[in-house]
Amino acid sequence: MKLLILVGLTLPAAQAHSTLNAGNVLVEWHTDTNEVLQVAGDSTLALSLQVAGKPLEAAQCRCTLLLYQGSVSPRTRPSVLPLQPTPHGFQAVITVKQAGPYSLVLDGKPVHMGDFAPFRTTFQLLATQDIYNLPQK
Repeated sequence: MKLLILVGLTLPAAQAHSTLNAGNVLVEWHTDTNEVLQVAGDSTLALSLQVAGKPLEAAQCRCTLLLYQGSVSPRTRPSVLPLQPTPHGFQAVITVKQAGPYSLVLDGKPVHMGDFAPFRTTFQLLATQDIYNLPQK
């Protein structure tokens, strides 16, 4: 029993990941808050990119991350979120002030033409006051 508890404490917590195909780029993303945004708190978004099964380093992509409250609309001005390079892609800190749906748009263009096709992909997230007691679907 003690060994089982020790193993459970030493293993990293399972994290949910969502994957999207964006042309010839595979985008995997997750937040540290189980794909939900914490209202009035920081949520960290991690992005990893792959082309043909190989990791795409941050230095190979001119990536822009946009945050829309609600859905993507030409009538709404999004917030541009700064992306920090990581060994496996990018990271961004997201802070929202209101509960409700949000859309994240990731635009990517290759630094060197031909490395991959330019892409755009959208992630849908929900912001809530209490990320630990979400209503059941």
